[in-house]
Amino acid sequence: MKPDSTDPIAVILLGTAELAARETTPVDTQVITARARRRRRRQRLAAGTGLVVAGAAAVLTAFMVLPAPAPVAPHRARLVPDRWPDILRRHARHDSDRHPSCAALRVCPSELFGPIGIRQRPTALTAYQESFMKTSTTTTAVTPPPVVPDAEESVPPVVPDHLSTQRVPGIPAGNRRLDRAWHTAGPALVIYAGSALLHLILLAIMTPADGPGLHAKLLSWDGLLYTDIAQNGYPDSFSHTPSGQLTGNNLAFFPAYPALIRTVHALTGLDYGTAAITAAHLALISALIAVHQLLSRLYDRRTAGIATILLACAQPMALAFLMAYSESLFLALAAATLVAAHRKAWLTAGFLALLTGLTRPAAVAVVAALATAVALHLIRERRLTWRPITAITLACTATPAYLWWVGQRLHQPDAWFTIQQAGWGTHWDNGRAFIDFLGYALTRADGWVPTSTAVLLLALIAATVIAWQRTTWPPLLVYGTAILILTLGQSNYYHSKLRLVAPVVIFLVPLARILVRARPRTAAIVLSAASLFGCWYGAYMLTTWHYAI
Repeated sequence: MKPDSTDPIAVILLGTAELAARETTPVDTQVITARARRRRRRQRLAAGTGLVVAGAAAVLTAFMVLPAPAPVAPHRARLVPDRWPDILRRHARHDSDRHPSCAALRVCPSELFGPIGIRQRPTALTAYQESFMKTSTTTTAVTPPPVVPDAEESVPPVVPDHLSTQRVPGIPAGNRRLDRAWHTAGPALVIYAGSALLHLILLAIMTPADGPGLHAKLLSWDGLLYTDIAQNGYPDSFSHTPSGQLTGNNLAFFPAYPALIRTVHALTGLDYGTAAITAAHLALISALIAVHQLLSRLYDRRTAGIATILLACAQPMALAFLMAYSESLFLALAAATLVAAHRKAWLTAGFLALLTGLTRPAAVAVVAALATAVALHLIRERRLTWRPITAITLACTATPAYLWWVGQRLHQPDAWFTIQQAGWGTHWDNGRAFIDFLGYALTRADGWVPTSTAVLLLALIAATVIAWQRTTWPPLLVYGTAILILTLGQSNYYHSKLRLVAPVVIFLVPLARILVRARPRTAAIVLSAASLFGCWYGAYMLTTWHYAI
């Protein structure tokens, strides 16, 4: 009998009965079995794809470490286009008809300059003169050619207008701009594509079938907090546990990365979680381009390519660059600041350092590096100028401004430090916690994660010391060493330290310089093995390790 819909007691009883029947309904085992079968199929597919990507990574690294061709002098590269030898060969018969000396010697102008343009000009001219001396005794109608000096300071010949690259109709100005853009960003984009693919495939393989998916893994831990800040803003008070104990809250995180998440969400319409991952990837692309440009200016493109591969793949916690964390944005702004300082673009460097100060508290290292660059510049110039001083002023304002804002919001001057101590146990202890951790990890730890973390951190310290022994640009040394000191001198979680030192860069330079001098096959094998280890280590820490990274 159907109860009266106007009787509230009958309606409640009917709802309770339906709920109980729904909860006692047996689960469809066939649906669960089909889902498990699909998960296993996806895992096998991901495993096969992972092997393919590992091979592709090896090929990529081998390509990146191939020997570079001999450089061409800039003025000669502009004067002599690449297709000039082909044009000369095409008209060799006409050249021989016009020039009796070439006809007598059976030598055409294209042979004089060699198959690669003017770079072989001194050697070719010498051979030309020797050939002329041999044939001058038998040929009397030929006048000797003028002797051209072999010195590098000799004036290069003027190329006719119809052979100039500025007049070639097949090379428009737009293509030249695209070539320059690819020359600047191309290697970093290739490295990003390979590293992201390898990281994500290994992470998908190691993610349990019955656990959170790949999207949730990239948003885990601090990623959820950054997303919450972008969506709901900062709290306006301290946070406490149900028992009344003070705990950490979102005010501990700086605002630049949440602002980038909100911008991506507003421009694309993506949900906040996907916008956070997208923002991290865009920042990583910018970071790799900036790091590659910086190391290309300081060393060479081959060293820059190898160091960028080590940065994106081989670091144990390089996976954090692909997650909804602020490491990728911090590295992008810090490396761009150093590039601007190296170019003496002081106002740009100061503005980028200001943005870095709104990203992470480790921006103190960027300020120190910029101050070092400014000091070296002022000592060299022996006079004060307003642009470097303005850059330092801008760089020093962001982080204190945010700490002051948090203090004003919570009506306590040291509110940010209080939140850090209450939520994460982070405070400056002059490295005492790190030394205690080393003693525990190397003598009494029964798990491999603490021991491996200790060994890797010691290796990073040794590489940084080696970098100080070499001729490295002082601002880069100061930047990397300052981040390393800030990370090891605080009492934060030991399993987070490898992630915190990921943007250091400086400890990768010695290994990159060694691989540059190694044989290409050896360098490719080392880079492939290091990349697989780094990607696996990050995936393990995210999928199997039970604590925060």
